[in-house]
Amino acid sequence: MNTVCPKHSQVWFSTGTSRDLGRAFAEAALERGDKVAATARNIGSLEELVTKYGEDAVLPLALDVTDKAAVDTAVAAAHDRFGRLDVVVNNAGYGLFGMIEEIIEQQLRDQMETNLFGAFWITQAVLPVLRAQGSGHIVHRRRRRVPLPRRLPRLQVGAGRSISYSTRVAWAGVGSPRSPSAAASVTRCPWAVRDPRPWPAGPG
Repeated sequence: MNTVCPKHSQVWFSTGTSRDLGRAFAEAALERGDKVAATARNIGSLEELVTKYGEDAVLPLALDVTDKAAVDTAVAAAHDRFGRLDVVVNNAGYGLFGMIEEIIEQQLRDQMETNLFGAFWITQAVLPVLRAQGSGHIVHRRRRRVPLPRRLPRLQVGAGRSISYSTRVAWAGVGSPRSPSAAASVTRCPWAVRDPRPWPAGPG
């Protein structure tokens, strides 16, 4: 069933919405009257959101962000349901901490599949939608570093994603890509990626 969103409300697509900050993003959006396509590996964890805010406001989607085909399907389902996407939150991810000799290769590869490629697949899937609309925002969650003794060899990955995007947006949405915080996020990240294609100019 398609849901037509009022002009004053926005549509959010958020990953990792089962708990913690991802759940907080979703609840804050819903409290202000926005619509949310909420994703999680365990769709049962999203039942409370549907019960509290209603099926018209929440679209629960089972999604493992390491599965590119599933990402494309989830983004398409959200767009088909609400007709647009205004704010995309790349929240899914986790930290991996430990001494170098304690971490095995597969643990590191699994984490990169989620934190790096997961965020990339989501961004790649939503950009055509945002470009066609001429507006939209992509939010990437960063994880802060945890201090560890300097004299010990250690591996600390996942504290911050190694990919950050500055997506030029038009006029609608939350904040501006020209704000100091957005500019700083690109400056601090040596792997920052910008979409080189021109964005349609907004009114005025």
